[in-house]
Amino acid sequence: MPKTKNLEILKTTISKILAVFILVNVSLVSIGLGIFILIYFSEAKHTSQQLMIDSNNILQIKLASELEIIANNSNFVEYMRFGEVSRNEYYTTMKWLFRNLDDNLVKAVLIRNIQGAKIFEYGKPTSLYATLKLCYLNNKINFKLGNCENNITIYFDQKHYITQLKNINNNILACIDYSCNGIRPFQNKFAEFSIINKSAINMPVTYRIRNPMSLFLLFGIFSILLGVSLILIHKIIRKLIDRSLVEPLQNITEQLKRNKPISNNIDYLVELGYLVGIINDYKTHEVEIELGKKSIQIAHDIGSPISSIEFAVGNLKKHNTHNGNVELLEESVKMLRGISSNLLSKYRGGNILNSSIDDESIPRFFILSTLIQHLIKIKEFEWKIRKYTIKYIFDEESSTKWCYAALSELKTKLSNILNNAYESLDKDNGLIEIELTIENKAFLLIIHDNGIGIPENKIAGVLNGESLKHSGKGIGLSSAKEYFRTLNGQLELKSYINKGTKITIRIPIIKNPAWSPMAIKCNVNSTFIIVDDDPSMHMLWQQKTGMKNLKLKLFINVIDFFEWSKLQVNMKQFVYIIDYNLNDKIYNEF
Repeated sequence: MPKTKNLEILKTTISKILAVFILVNVSLVSIGLGIFILIYFSEAKHTSQQLMIDSNNILQIKLASELEIIANNSNFVEYMRFGEVSRNEYYTTMKWLFRNLDDNLVKAVLIRNIQGAKIFEYGKPTSLYATLKLCYLNNKINFKLGNCENNITIYFDQKHYITQLKNINNNILACIDYSCNGIRPFQNKFAEFSIINKSAINMPVTYRIRNPMSLFLLFGIFSILLGVSLILIHKIIRKLIDRSLVEPLQNITEQLKRNKPISNNIDYLVELGYLVGIINDYKTHEVEIELGKKSIQIAHDIGSPISSIEFAVGNLKKHNTHNGNVELLEESVKMLRGISSNLLSKYRGGNILNSSIDDESIPRFFILSTLIQHLIKIKEFEWKIRKYTIKYIFDEESSTKWCYAALSELKTKLSNILNNAYESLDKDNGLIEIELTIENKAFLLIIHDNGIGIPENKIAGVLNGESLKHSGKGIGLSSAKEYFRTLNGQLELKSYINKGTKITIRIPIIKNPAWSPMAIKCNVNSTFIIVDDDPSMHMLWQQKTGMKNLKLKLFINVIDFFEWSKLQVNMKQFVYIIDYNLNDKIYNEF
């Protein structure tokens, strides 16, 4: 195998190998076809003679079967036994029997007894004849009737005999100038009948053999087509190698030389795509280091404003202890503080490769009802421009059941469905109702709006990817339907014009994770300290205790928890619930 130093040499080597392959194949096919033609013509003469003989035998078998029927007829048998006077009376009946034969082929019939006397005769004799012994089938049939001593001579029309042979095999032709040897039509047997006398003439027929020039022409056309197809295959393979291997590798090499991220515009092979992804990941890390530096600066700069907001919120709480807006503001400030702390802990020191990121694309356990409530709060903030009403109803059982999926994708699908419902509202009294219940060991999520609806003849198309917003394909509902199917769930859609749309989603309930207790037993006066960077888990832990007026202290980030713990004299008086997989790797190890 030749060694190749670069892609250009590899392309040239492959091209040469393909060219040799094409040449060898064309040569082998040409030699093979040439040998076939020679063998074909050497066997053609022998084969054609046998085919004419076989056709002649088939014709005689057909005639013999018809003659057998006549010879076994009761009128025929009786005629053979009659004397001369009776035979004269039955002559017309006898003649009628032989009329069942093809009168164009059989021109005359003569029956004689063993002494040579004529018993029956009709028609005009010809030069083509055969005399048969009326005992046939090994002398078993007519022997019992005493007819074995009679002979029958059948006279044939030569021209029509040849026509019958042509009907059996259309390659048999008559010799117009009688120059061909032909075949002897009669040998020792006429099917089951024995031949005792026959005409000695040959049947002037020949067999049509394919013109060798036509075979050579077909061979030439085939060779040309083969050569063209192999050349096209050569070009296609070269183009495929260029597009799938050479060009991508040249592009990767060129981008690496320029120290640039590798473009994803080329349709890479899976293996090359994986390689490009790995290279770009390393390239991206260089950018992330710079981004980390800026993030540290940003987190440091917003620290003081956050502290000021926290001080202001603290003062507001003193005078508005039951104000929901203040509580929401406090929760938002806590989340900002958590984001800032995570940025500092993540990027301080520029250790990008060893940082821990909460990747919501990884499947995990979560409470579906809490996720939906979170989405609703986001949508309420997004949809402030238009007047509408959104109602969320969920039973208590659904708020304690677990789901298992990738949060990012599930949020995207549900968010798109909610956006569709909102966009369908065309009046100020628009209503979106969201209901979450449990049915047959599965979540039953119903999203119902009173918007403009979808035409009945468009529903199937929408579920198959058609878009009602623009021409071409849409990915919303069709993608969601396929996604829920991968979760072993399903999505159903019902819609009516000017009445609204109802989407029903079923998602399997997952058994409680091993780390989640069915209930938490505690003292009525106990105070729970919950440290979890996922706010949706706070409600769950409160429900696990079974107490409505539970004393809770919630921490979204670990730094706030540590700051608070420094001020406590007796840490043992509290019940602690701490997430084992916090976003910050340092505190996970702690």
